Amino acid sequence: MPDVTVAAPDLSSPNPLWIRAAVSEDAYAREQSAFAKLWTYVGFTSDLAKIGDWFVTTVGDRSVFVQRFEDGLRAFENRCAHRFFPLRQRPAGNGPIVCGFHHWRYNAEGQAVGIPNCPEMFGKIPREVDARLTRLDLDTCGHMIFVRFPSDSTETLREYLAEGYDILAATCAPRRKPYRFSQNVNAYWKFSHHISLDDYHIVAVHPSSFGKNGYLKNEELQYHRFGRHSAYVNTTDPAAFDIIRERCATGTYVPDCYAIYNIFPNFLISQFRVPDAFGTQHWYASLLRYRAVSSSKTVVEAWLFETPFPIPETTLTRWNRWSVDLLTPPIVAWFSRKIMQEDNDVCEGQQRIAAEVTGQPRLSAQERRIGWFEESYAAALGDA
Repeated sequence: MPDVTVAAPDLSSPNPLWIRAAVSEDAYAREQSAFAKLWTYVGFTSDLAKIGDWFVTTVGDRSVFVQRFEDGLRAFENRCAHRFFPLRQRPAGNGPIVCGFHHWRYNAEGQAVGIPNCPEMFGKIPREVDARLTRLDLDTCGHMIFVRFPSDSTETLREYLAEGYDILAATCAPRRKPYRFSQNVNAYWKFSHHISLDDYHIVAVHPSSFGKNGYLKNEELQYHRFGRHSAYVNTTDPAAFDIIRERCATGTYVPDCYAIYNIFPNFLISQFRVPDAFGTQHWYASLLRYRAVSSSKTVVEAWLFETPFPIPETTLTRWNRWSVDLLTPPIVAWFSRKIMQEDNDVCEGQQRIAAEVTGQPRLSAQERRIGWFEESYAAALGDA
């Protein structure tokens, strides 16, 4: 088994690196500043179906908005170049970029092109003022939108996602607009992400759902590390990940097992089977993003959707497809919320004693992906 020890602690701090940002505002700010420059998943292209549609999110700890213009998608920091007032005041909407404080108006490139009384106020015309919004890098993988704040990095999104790119592009192409929901967790975001990398807790935390059949056998858990990321495939075939990747790349993949793809730093996609009332097995995916609000608060954002992979259907199931599409997502979401809440309770327990933690975790064979994650975390913060 590979070494899964996390990065050595900074002896100047009583808390080791892996937990420091849960109890130190300075460490949290440093962490989020580093993450703002990494490719970050923020939503689906279906969230911006019409020209003028926009939504607000965060990258690192900074508010940004993503908007569809006539010539494509753009992402900008959510603050006016004049007095730094937030340009978007609601979670989502449609309309031009106009500041509610002084009515400065911006174009699709983020340049201020409408400044009220500009010659009188500034002695120039708007284009001579040359006021611009901070524009983020933006790229897509399938139907997924990723953004990052500009930096010296030339790493493309495909390079960042490494072997996971083709899997994500193929899996995250929903047949319909994803079903969305969220949960608030009074805990540091990384506790939630850690538990998604942990296959050892299921019996203790989820006894009424997953845990009733006992602990998983190590040979049934195929772990794969790719770039900063990791995957778990519930099969005995050690080549499963490579097979999935190759078939996703060629458009020939047909799911046959449960899988989770954890993408650094803060989201995952799980692929699972859902039977309908007619006996047909549908393959769904759940995308969870652990969006940090503060060092002790997290919003878990969820997108639930049926994957585009082919499934065997009969005339009966085709005729009843509308009922499956209508009823299945909220039912699956109810079950997902239950599982998530059980995990959230554990995370909030960890938060309550976070300041007391001075050591490294003892990671089991079924928690090794936490160690991989922490190695990527240390490298992202320059503490490898």
